[in-house]
Amino acid sequence: MRLRDYFAGQALAGDMSEETFSSDAEDEFISERVQLYYRIADAMLMQRIGKGKEDEDY
Repeated sequence: MRLRDYFAGQALAGDMSEETFSSDAEDEFISERVQLYYRIADAMLMQRIGKGKEDEDY
């Protein structure tokens, strides 16, 4: 698992702590949320790079 995936998963977990998705949620809705989680993860990685840290695999 890459750090990007971990960050995206953490964004998902935080989102799900306040909201639940029904089992019949539309595919488009789920896809939009996944894209959001990865955009958040990318922003976290860019912040790390901006502070001079490298993308590490832990």
